[in-house]
Amino acid sequence: MRWLAAGALLMIGFGMVGSAAAGGSQMSIFGLGLFGIASTLGAVILLAPETVPFATRPLTGFIDRLYFGDSWREPPPVDLKLAHIYRMEGNLEDAVWEYARARESHPANPQVLSEGILTLRALGRDAEAARWLRAGLRRVRDAEDRARLERSMTEPAVAPVERFF
Repeated sequence: MRWLAAGALLMIGFGMVGSAAAGGSQMSIFGLGLFGIASTLGAVILLAPETVPFATRPLTGFIDRLYFGDSWREPPPVDLKLAHIYRMEGNLEDAVWEYARARESHPANPQVLSEGILTLRALGRDAEAARWLRAGLRRVRDAEDRARLERSMTEPAVAPVERFF
């Protein structure tokens, strides 16, 4: 069924692009061409699902630029409010997920690393906390921040979190 749908989309897509290339008003050329390209991309995604990240990168990049600015290399600002709320509510699994998400963009941020380590330890996942510590010590250069990371392995597992609201 997937092959049939992809074939139909490809035929529609190529037909629309061909019609647009054949001529007509500028708006019809633009509309047919745009619909044809979208149909062709849909067929490619149906035939090869692993192309989804590549095919959707322009759209997701546009959305990221709207929310986080024009720089492609600049990471989004660190925002741990949701992780702090999860920790205050005792929802540590979701807090760890938020810390891991922040760590993807900011792998050398000592606050993200130390609070993530404390939360992992509170969940009893000491091996994963040790991996976070090793990764953090490889990336963090400041001696005070490195000491903060090392202390996070010996401090009480659930450190108090300030309220931000």
